[in-house]
Amino acid sequence: MRGGKLYKIVLVDDERLTIKSFAKAIKWEDFGFELVGVFFNAFDCIEYMENGDADVVISDISMPQMDGIEMAKKINQIKPDTKIVLASAYKKFDYAVEAIKLKVFDYIIKPYDCKTIEGVLVKVNEEMCGYVSEEAGTEEVYDAIKKAKQYIRTHLKTGSSLAEVAKQVSFSPAYFGRVFKERTGEKFLDYVNRIRIEQACNYLETTDMRVNEIYEEVGYKSRNYFYNMFKGIAGCTPQEYRERIRKDNNS
Repeated sequence: MRGGKLYKIVLVDDERLTIKSFAKAIKWEDFGFELVGVFFNAFDCIEYMENGDADVVISDISMPQMDGIEMAKKINQIKPDTKIVLASAYKKFDYAVEAIKLKVFDYIIKPYDCKTIEGVLVKVNEEMCGYVSEEAGTEEVYDAIKKAKQYIRTHLKTGSSLAEVAKQVSFSPAYFGRVFKERTGEKFLDYVNRIRIEQACNYLETTDMRVNEIYEEVGYKSRNYFYNMFKGIAGCTPQEYRERIRKDNNS
């Protein structure tokens, strides 16, 4: 789905600490989602679905009183368009067969980690968004990327996250990240880092600003991260770059 709207997602798992940690650890908006509920049993999730709405439900299968399979059946009756992802610590054939019957979107094995869930989010988002050619015309995407690049250059210090920039161009973060890579050949974060280092080089060439001032000015919070990024892109440290420029100017 194109636009600023985020898809709504809920998590269901009776392992409270585990599911709470995932709820906090994942940057949902970066994948085009809004976390609207965390439930510790199937009954609370069903009650929510009866009165509210969610585009995606990620749930453990093995829960007391009502398991994830039974909950999925009820959700299919209440909100048949909701995409359901079931998780289990057991590679049980019966579970997989039942999931297929229910037309569950995905079936994952626990213990899952952030990368597993993020991978599922990408798959769900791509399914719901559709292909780029179906979502926006070439001219519209071109204009959005042009506007995004301008925004990034003028907001290096205050931050240019994927979610923030996508919002400026009225695209969902996951969708915009995908079209940005497809149309520019460069990942969004790689582009932001390159522009930040280019600006840092400009400061090193044209001002007497200290390196500690420069890395903050171009939007980095960590001095060490800035040094690593600078060396990876420019091939030398900031001090070496400045010395090289001064030698070239004096030669």
